[in-house]
Amino acid sequence: MSLENSNREVFINGIDYIELESVGSCIDRDGIVYPMNVDGTIDRNCGVDWLETSDEWSESVSEEDCGLLNDWLLEINYSVEVS
Repeated sequence: MSLENSNREVFINGIDYIELESVGSCIDRDGIVYPMNVDGTIDRNCGVDWLETSDEWSESVSEEDCGLLNDWLLEINYSVEVS
């Protein structure tokens, strides 16, 4: 599933997010992953860079969400600085 066919892009408080249902999270344009609250709101106090997520989180991302995440990271031109 590509982002073009997805209804999981969300625009909240001027910031774009993509929802990753399989892990109850969303990711913003800065590559920060936030947990979703039970009521569907974003817990903006608990964000972590997607590269810093746990192995358990990474292994729990569904194949569909993995494809959306890959498309999202390409769309936002996410890059990693190597030092």
